[in-house]
Amino acid sequence: MPNNPALFAHAAFSFWGGVCYYFMNGGAGFFRNELGIYTQQNGECITLSILHSPFSILHSPFSILHSPFSILHSPFSILFFYFSTMTIFLGADHRGFRLKEQLKATLKTDGYKIEDLGANEYNGNDDYPDYARAVAQKVGEAPEENRGILICGSGSGVDIVANKFKGVRSVLAMSPDHAYMARHDDDVNVLAIASDFTDEPAARSMMRSFLTTPFAKLEDRYTRRLRKIEEIESGK
Repeated sequence: MPNNPALFAHAAFSFWGGVCYYFMNGGAGFFRNELGIYTQQNGECITLSILHSPFSILHSPFSILHSPFSILHSPFSILFFYFSTMTIFLGADHRGFRLKEQLKATLKTDGYKIEDLGANEYNGNDDYPDYARAVAQKVGEAPEENRGILICGSGSGVDIVANKFKGVRSVLAMSPDHAYMARHDDDVNVLAIASDFTDEPAARSMMRSFLTTPFAKLEDRYTRRLRKIEEIESGK
């Protein structure tokens, strides 16, 4: 038995969490981040591991021996485990209503905190700006924490509306890789989906990539570009 069971369990869980995420998502996105970041969503608890998975393998035997590395590892545990306050806001018009309901069911199963801002029932005469506005306003209240998912036929309409709001960065994604890059490079907080061109499995994959990919905030070029966007929004 290891001398420090808690640290041993932490290392084993971190590594196993990465393996589970890899297989659950078909391998997508697990090794693509040059920082070695992976995320796993479990209810409202998000596990972040930065270059951590390989060290977990090395760390396990050190935990058994109770080496000095155990002491160094403890403070990093605080950084790798935190509870998210993220709320996901959903919105869709009549052309995106069915897909929204399907994705909402997936989000509930995955344990996310969600709020559906409509449509609450199918209405062939509704207008996408109403739902896009409602979602964008909510995301704009806490753009670093909240996320939005908007759906209409082309995806373009809701994407245009969402990007009119300060602090909102919306992407009309065409694939999981596209959603990954938009999150990783541009810290987007709203995902727009074209229901006329996206089936439910593809939309689900894009949504999960969007929700589990962290922004590469340690890279100056990405944060510099976001600051320039903020200056444009402020009229500078």
